[in-house]
Amino acid sequence: MTAAGQTGQTAHVLLSACSSCPTFLICLFIVANYSSILEPVAQMLQSVQLDIVKAQQHISSLINIIKNHRDHAEEHFRDDILSKARPLADKLGIELVLPRICSWQTYRANSAGMDFEIYYRTRLYIPYLDSLVSSLVSRFSSNNNAQFNLFYLHPKTMQELEREEFRSLLAVSNALYRINNLEYETMNWFDYWRSQSQVADVAKLETADLLKHCDFFPAVKEAILIVLTLSATTCSIERSFSTLRLVKTWLRSTMSHERLSTVHDKRSSPGRQSRQEALHQ
Repeated sequence: MTAAGQTGQTAHVLLSACSSCPTFLICLFIVANYSSILEPVAQMLQSVQLDIVKAQQHISSLINIIKNHRDHAEEHFRDDILSKARPLADKLGIELVLPRICSWQTYRANSAGMDFEIYYRTRLYIPYLDSLVSSLVSRFSSNNNAQFNLFYLHPKTMQELEREEFRSLLAVSNALYRINNLEYETMNWFDYWRSQSQVADVAKLETADLLKHCDFFPAVKEAILIVLTLSATTCSIERSFSTLRLVKTWLRSTMSHERLSTVHDKRSSPGRQSRQEALHQ
């Protein structure tokens, strides 16, 4: 089979799955429903002024919401998923029926008396919610508080805290990193920014700009350097790909690989060799 024929066959299989399979339709509405909930978080994580503390707080509330959907899966699956999938299935002519079930299962047992709604709720909806909660908890759980609390060293975030609350938050970070004299310097750092007259300008400060104010706060400087070297989120990496279009334009996409590649050895080209021979003669 030619490459064009194989591509056409693959496209036909995908079209059949999209236009006649109820499983694809149900999965589409499940993913769309919870992607809309997580979209503001993704936008926040992709923003230049990333506030990881607020993102963690918002995600904690989202985890509770998704867990509530998991506990009341029957109600939410019927109201949020099936109520939207049925009209579209009728419009597309897709019959919402159970998929073919083998009479003999080797690794799991068939559930008797299962209708369409129960099947897709237990086999798709609930496992998806469990996987979503597990992923969010592993990335934004309280186990990461020691790292996230270092972001409270930014004066903009400090404005929202009381002195003792700030002390307790940074104590969690200091218990992990054990930076010498950090406990006392952070409190001096807190008082330093509270005494500044240009409090309204702190929102414009980047985290890296704080290093200019750390001449007399070596422990705080070390903590801020840790903040700057924390692993970037995947959203931060994705944001960098948005600038790829500035380098690889549509015009450059039409050029050959030899024209774009810097690895190509121009010394092996016949024209260069002939010029070098002429110079030697």
